[in-house]
Amino acid sequence: MWRMAPFEFDAPTFFDIWHRWQNDPQRPDVLHVLTWAQQAPTAQSLLAQSQDTAWHNLGQELAAQCWGLLPGLHRLRLSQGRVHLSLWVGDESPLTEQLGEQPTCFNNALATPTGSVVIIGSGIAGAASARALAERGWQVRVLDAASHIAAGASGLPLGLVAPHTSPDDALISRLSRAGVRCMQQTMQRLLIAGEDWASTGVQERRLPGKTRKGGAPASWSSPELAPAAQAWSRPDTTHPAALWHEKGAWVKPARLVQTLLNHPQITWQGQQNVQRLHHDRTQNMWQIWQGDNLLAQADRVVVAAGPASAALIASAQVAAPPIQPLRGQLSWGLMAQAPQLVPLAHPVNGNGSFACNIPTSDGLAWFCGSSYDRQHNSHEVFEADTQDNFSRLSALLPDTAHALRDLFTPCASPELRSWAGVRASVPDRLPLMGEVAGAPAGLWTLCALGSRGLTLGVLCGELLAAMWHNEPLAIEPHMLRSLRASRFADKIKS
Repeated sequence: MWRMAPFEFDAPTFFDIWHRWQNDPQRPDVLHVLTWAQQAPTAQSLLAQSQDTAWHNLGQELAAQCWGLLPGLHRLRLSQGRVHLSLWVGDESPLTEQLGEQPTCFNNALATPTGSVVIIGSGIAGAASARALAERGWQVRVLDAASHIAAGASGLPLGLVAPHTSPDDALISRLSRAGVRCMQQTMQRLLIAGEDWASTGVQERRLPGKTRKGGAPASWSSPELAPAAQAWSRPDTTHPAALWHEKGAWVKPARLVQTLLNHPQITWQGQQNVQRLHHDRTQNMWQIWQGDNLLAQADRVVVAAGPASAALIASAQVAAPPIQPLRGQLSWGLMAQAPQLVPLAHPVNGNGSFACNIPTSDGLAWFCGSSYDRQHNSHEVFEADTQDNFSRLSALLPDTAHALRDLFTPCASPELRSWAGVRASVPDRLPLMGEVAGAPAGLWTLCALGSRGLTLGVLCGELLAAMWHNEPLAIEPHMLRSLRASRFADKIKS
């Protein structure tokens, strides 16, 4: 067990800790470092201080993650997941309040027993949870009703990863920044750049029809915060009322899910139509049933089945949270079939989104969407939603819409392709994560990521695993409390 007094972050101290851990024959498998800094360390300072040491490669890895560290708690993963650095940026006084009496360096992973877990659903939420738990030693079995991985909303052909911004830097804005950081590292580690994803940046255009007020906090323009804040979002002078998200990216969600599930501790099984969850008190095990057929049993269960999560939670004889379907439809086609289309260098989002020059098995493609439909729980393609996508594109990028108008002629263009999927959301539009209220111990859920599954899914999987292992959190504890799965049950009680 490694224990040290909290210290103010500087590269030599961190490298010294890492060096001693590396050379300790009794070292734990995972090193956790908890520290603070009044200002985030810059890449230049980290590389300069590690230049003449054997730890230059580690310094480069650390520097690559230290972009845009605004005040608050940040968690960085180094050296293929063996080192976790939790860095509080800002005044030291909130550190104790936020993180309690946790030691600076510790290894709870060895002290925390692992076991078996069944995860129901193999979308982004289920896959991220499975990967995070498998990397900590759990035997993970993923069950899905479909015959293939990412058959639901996570089968979206293309999605965008970009932070949410708001003048008051609301909870979802801060949560999305942690999510983008986590996604960036995961994509770099697991996916093929240029084929599965690309860190292109994303332009956000503020348009009429958006329900929330856009724009970054005024404090981001202060001399102290500007360098870090501009690594996230800054005004885009090429378009009025636009923001440029420096770390925005496009990604193919199905490829992400497939790579997340590619781990020796994870077993995936399709065509497993789970209908009922039951806790066997005599064995203290959770059982997963399809009719009278026992599909699996495990120490813990994570329900990550999108809109179907409510019925599965209710089958355990507890009140289900108010999970609602959120259907989306994407329109896309090949660049070769749209000769008038002028390619854009990066994706654009706002009231809808557009990306082009994306490699597919059929050639370079463009994508636009997606619609928001809370009335239907269907994967059927609707012509009305196709026209809704075109209407959004016309407002977002008029010239692009004009170049594609013939493809959107109703029922007249076989070159136009469509995809539809159903996501899950709850009334406050925040993810549901944590133990299910009123259920015996061991029943958890991670669902209702809504339209921000790609931004928040991997982060939430990491948060769930960190909670199971009493690790430092990637976000402030009060933010985590806002995501707890029991919050709607708490409101009913009050």
